[in-house]
Amino acid sequence: MKKFLSRVKSTKGVNGVIVALLLILVGVGAVAGIKTFMDNSKDTVITSTNAKISTLTASDTSDSSN
Repeated sequence: MKKFLSRVKSTKGVNGVIVALLLILVGVGAVAGIKTFMDNSKDTVITSTNAKISTLTASDTSDSSN
């Protein structure tokens, strides 16, 4: 009976370590996903802003030449 109880206790310890490692992996994956999303969003905003600025400056130069 003592061997069985010691085996159950060691299994709980291993399960705790496994859960901790899984939580770490999920956390790292979440951070990587958020970083990728933010980088893509930043690039989209920069591209659309540059396009709008180019449109506005092109219309300003054509207005001033008339």
